Amino acid sequence: MENKRMWSDEETLAFVGFMEEFVVDGQRADCGQFKPGTFEKLALKILEAFPSCTLTAKHCKNKHKRLKEKYQYTADMLACSGFGWNNEKECVEVDSKDVLDAWLKAHPTKFYTPGKPFPLFHRLEGIFGRDRATGAGAVSGFDVEEQVNEETDDIAAGFDQSEMSPPPDQEGVAAMQGQASHSEAGATAGSTRLCGRKRKQVDVLERMADQIQ
Repeated sequence: MENKRMWSDEETLAFVGFMEEFVVDGQRADCGQFKPGTFEKLALKILEAFPSCTLTAKHCKNKHKRLKEKYQYTADMLACSGFGWNNEKECVEVDSKDVLDAWLKAHPTKFYTPGKPFPLFHRLEGIFGRDRATGAGAVSGFDVEEQVNEETDDIAAGFDQSEMSPPPDQEGVAAMQGQASHSEAGATAGSTRLCGRKRKQVDVLERMADQIQ
Protein backbone atom coordinates (compact mmCIF):
# COMPACT_ATOMS: atom_id res chain seq x y z
CA MET A 1 0.00 0.00 0.00
CA GLU A 2 1.28 3.46 -0.87
CA ASN A 3 0.88 4.91 2.64
CA LYS A 4 2.30 1.89 4.46
CA ARG A 5 5.06 3.00 6.82
CA MET A 6 7.40 1.08 9.12
CA TRP A 7 8.10 2.70 12.51
CA SER A 8 11.57 2.23 13.96
CA ASP A 9 12.07 1.59 17.68
CA GLU A 10 13.62 5.06 18.03
CA GLU A 11 10.63 6.73 16.37
CA THR A 12 8.20 4.80 18.56
CA LEU A 13 10.05 5.76 21.75
CA ALA A 14 10.13 9.41 20.68
CA PHE A 15 6.43 9.32 19.78
CA VAL A 16 5.50 7.97 23.22
CA GLY A 17 7.69 10.62 24.84
CA PHE A 18 5.96 13.39 22.89
CA MET A 19 2.52 12.04 23.85
CA GLU A 20 3.59 12.08 27.51
CA GLU A 21 4.62 15.73 27.13
CA PHE A 22 1.28 16.62 25.56
CA VAL A 23 -0.63 14.92 28.37
CA VAL A 24 1.31 16.98 30.91
CA ASP A 25 0.63 20.13 28.86
CA GLY A 26 -3.12 19.48 28.96
CA GLN A 27 -3.58 18.43 25.33
CA ARG A 28 -6.15 15.81 26.29
CA ALA A 29 -9.86 16.59 26.58
CA ASP A 30 -12.08 15.44 29.46
CA CYS A 31 -13.12 12.39 27.43
CA GLY A 32 -9.49 11.19 27.40
CA GLN A 33 -8.91 11.76 23.69
CA PHE A 34 -6.33 14.18 22.38
CA LYS A 35 -7.65 17.59 21.43
CA PRO A 36 -8.11 18.55 17.75
CA GLY A 37 -4.83 19.39 16.07
CA THR A 38 -2.70 17.31 18.44
CA PHE A 39 -1.74 14.71 15.84
CA GLU A 40 -0.53 17.47 13.53
CA LYS A 41 1.64 18.76 16.40
CA LEU A 42 2.93 15.25 17.06
CA ALA A 43 3.90 14.88 13.40
CA LEU A 44 5.86 18.15 13.59
CA LYS A 45 7.66 16.99 16.73
CA ILE A 46 8.60 13.73 15.04
CA LEU A 47 9.85 15.63 11.99
CA GLU A 48 12.00 17.85 14.21
CA ALA A 49 13.54 14.80 15.88
CA PHE A 50 13.94 12.85 12.63
CA PRO A 51 14.25 15.37 9.76
CA SER A 52 14.42 12.70 7.07
CA CYS A 53 11.34 10.75 8.20
CA THR A 54 8.11 10.75 6.21
CA LEU A 55 5.61 10.35 9.07
CA THR A 56 2.42 12.41 8.81
CA ALA A 57 -0.44 13.31 11.15
CA LYS A 58 -2.38 10.34 9.75
CA HIS A 59 0.50 8.00 10.62
CA CYS A 60 0.60 9.45 14.15
CA LYS A 61 -3.15 8.96 14.56
CA ASN A 62 -2.92 5.33 13.46
CA LYS A 63 0.11 4.70 15.70
CA HIS A 64 -1.78 6.19 18.66
CA LYS A 65 -4.69 3.83 17.92
CA ARG A 66 -2.42 0.76 17.69
CA LEU A 67 -0.62 1.55 20.96
CA LYS A 68 -3.91 2.21 22.75
CA GLU A 69 -5.39 -1.09 21.56
CA LYS A 70 -2.31 -3.00 22.67
CA TYR A 71 -2.21 -1.27 26.07
CA GLN A 72 -5.93 -1.80 26.78
CA TYR A 73 -5.80 -5.44 25.69
CA THR A 74 -2.84 -6.08 28.00
CA ALA A 75 -4.41 -4.19 30.92
CA ASP A 76 -7.63 -6.21 30.55
CA MET A 77 -5.56 -9.38 30.54
CA LEU A 78 -3.74 -8.39 33.73
CA ALA A 79 -7.08 -7.67 35.41
CA CYS A 80 -8.05 -11.34 35.04
CA SER A 81 -7.10 -14.19 37.35
CA GLY A 82 -4.24 -16.33 36.02
CA PHE A 83 -2.24 -13.46 34.51
CA GLY A 84 0.56 -11.45 36.09
CA TRP A 85 3.28 -8.94 35.24
CA ASN A 86 6.97 -9.92 35.28
CA ASN A 87 8.94 -6.76 36.09
CA GLU A 88 12.27 -8.30 35.18
CA LYS A 89 11.18 -9.51 31.74
CA GLU A 90 8.70 -6.63 31.24
CA CYS A 91 5.97 -8.91 30.00
CA VAL A 92 2.72 -10.62 30.98
CA GLU A 93 2.95 -14.18 32.26
CA VAL A 94 0.09 -16.70 32.33
CA ASP A 95 -0.38 -19.55 34.79
CA SER A 96 -1.38 -22.20 32.28
CA LYS A 97 -2.30 -22.89 28.68
CA ASP A 98 -5.92 -23.45 29.73
CA VAL A 99 -6.12 -19.93 31.15
CA LEU A 100 -4.68 -18.48 27.94
CA ASP A 101 -6.98 -20.57 25.73
CA ALA A 102 -10.03 -19.38 27.67
CA TRP A 103 -8.87 -15.77 27.32
CA LEU A 104 -8.27 -16.06 23.58
CA LYS A 105 -11.68 -17.67 23.11
CA ALA A 106 -13.32 -14.66 24.75
CA HIS A 107 -11.00 -12.17 23.00
CA PRO A 108 -10.43 -13.49 19.45
CA THR A 109 -8.76 -10.27 18.26
CA LYS A 110 -5.24 -10.51 19.66
CA PHE A 111 -3.21 -7.33 20.26
CA TYR A 112 -0.58 -8.81 22.58
CA THR A 113 0.98 -12.22 23.27
CA PRO A 114 1.93 -13.15 26.88
CA GLY A 115 5.64 -13.72 27.31
CA LYS A 116 6.58 -11.12 24.72
CA PRO A 117 8.37 -8.04 26.15
CA PHE A 118 6.20 -4.94 26.34
CA PRO A 119 8.55 -2.33 27.88
CA LEU A 120 6.22 0.58 27.04
CA PHE A 121 3.28 -0.78 29.05
CA HIS A 122 3.68 1.34 32.19
CA ARG A 123 4.51 4.47 30.19
CA LEU A 124 1.37 3.98 28.09
CA GLU A 125 -0.62 3.60 31.31
CA GLY A 126 0.12 7.25 32.03
CA ILE A 127 -1.25 8.17 28.59
CA PHE A 128 -4.22 5.82 28.18
CA GLY A 129 -4.99 4.69 31.73
CA ARG A 130 -7.50 7.49 32.33
CA ASP A 131 -9.45 6.45 29.23
CA ARG A 132 -10.56 3.16 30.76
CA ALA A 133 -14.21 2.96 31.90
CA THR A 134 -15.08 1.40 35.25
CA GLY A 135 -18.26 0.12 36.90
CA ALA A 136 -21.11 -2.18 35.92
CA GLY A 137 -21.81 -0.27 32.70
CA ALA A 138 -18.17 -0.11 31.59
CA VAL A 139 -17.40 -0.70 27.93
CA SER A 140 -14.12 -2.01 26.60
CA GLY A 141 -11.90 0.54 24.95
CA PHE A 142 -12.00 -1.54 21.75
CA ASP A 143 -15.76 -0.95 21.48
CA VAL A 144 -15.61 2.82 21.73
CA GLU A 145 -12.34 3.54 19.97
CA GLU A 146 -12.72 5.71 16.91
CA GLN A 147 -12.38 3.67 13.75
CA VAL A 148 -9.55 4.76 11.46
CA ASN A 149 -10.07 3.95 7.80
CA GLU A 150 -6.41 3.38 6.99
CA GLU A 151 -6.19 0.20 9.07
CA THR A 152 -2.90 -1.01 7.55
CA ASP A 153 -0.98 2.25 7.22
CA ASP A 154 1.45 1.68 10.08
CA ILE A 155 3.34 -1.38 11.26
CA ALA A 156 5.64 -1.02 14.27
CA ALA A 157 9.09 -2.55 14.06
CA GLY A 158 10.23 -4.29 17.25
CA PHE A 159 7.39 -3.17 19.58
CA ASP A 160 4.53 -5.23 18.08
CA GLN A 161 2.01 -3.90 16.85
CA SER A 162 -11.75 11.97 18.53
CA GLU A 163 -11.60 13.86 18.09
CA MET A 164 -14.04 15.37 20.24
CA SER A 165 -17.62 15.27 19.05
CA PRO A 166 -18.60 18.47 17.22
CA PRO A 167 -21.09 20.77 18.95
CA PRO A 168 -24.73 20.39 17.91
CA ASP A 169 -25.94 22.35 14.90
CA GLN A 170 -27.53 25.46 16.48
CA GLU A 171 -29.67 26.14 13.40
CA GLY A 172 -30.99 22.59 13.52
CA VAL A 173 -31.81 22.91 17.23
CA ALA A 174 -33.62 26.20 16.61
CA ALA A 175 -35.63 24.62 13.78
CA MET A 176 -36.67 21.73 16.03
CA GLN A 177 -37.71 24.14 18.77
CA GLY A 178 -39.72 26.14 16.23
CA GLN A 179 -41.51 22.98 15.06
CA ALA A 180 -42.29 22.05 18.67
CA SER A 181 -43.73 25.53 19.38
CA HIS A 182 -45.82 25.39 16.19
CA SER A 183 -47.21 21.99 17.20
CA GLU A 184 -48.07 23.25 20.68
CA ALA A 185 -49.83 26.30 19.20
CA GLY A 186 -51.81 24.10 16.82
CA ALA A 187 -52.86 21.83 19.66
CA THR A 188 -54.02 24.83 21.73
CA ALA A 189 -56.03 26.26 18.83
CA GLY A 190 -57.69 22.89 18.20
CA SER A 191 -58.64 22.60 21.86
CA THR A 192 -60.18 26.10 21.80
CA ARG A 193 -62.32 25.26 18.73
CA LEU A 194 -63.52 22.05 20.39
CA CYS A 195 -64.60 23.91 23.53
CA GLY A 196 -66.47 26.47 21.38
CA ARG A 197 -68.49 23.74 19.64
CA LYS A 198 -69.41 22.18 22.98
CA ARG A 199 -70.67 25.52 24.31
CA LYS A 200 -72.85 25.99 21.19
CA GLN A 201 -74.37 22.52 21.67
CA VAL A 202 -75.20 23.31 25.30
CA ASP A 203 -76.91 26.59 24.27
CA VAL A 204 -79.09 24.77 21.70
CA LEU A 205 -80.17 22.15 24.24
CA GLU A 206 -81.07 24.85 26.78
CA ARG A 207 -83.28 26.70 24.21
CA MET A 208 -85.09 23.46 23.29
CA ALA A 209 -85.75 22.80 27.00
CA ASP A 210 -87.25 26.33 27.44
CA GLN A 211 -89.58 25.82 24.46
CA ILE A 212 -90.86 22.51 25.82
CA GLN A 213 -91.65 24.10 29.20
